Amino acid sequence: MALRTAYALTTALLVEQAAWGDEQAEVAARLWARRRLRHEDIAADAHRHLDLLC
Repeated sequence: MALRTAYALTTALLVEQAAWGDEQAEVAARLWARRRLRHEDIAADAHRHLDLLC
């Protein structure tokens, strides 16, 4: 439960950072939330956005 709460708080911080209009932060926040909160496989999407994320 504590780890899930920490992931939710981290997601909130990432989304807050993404709100400043930085596309890289928005993509990273979306991918991170999908991986940590929904337990989805994000490999294909991360590969698609590789140039932006690196």
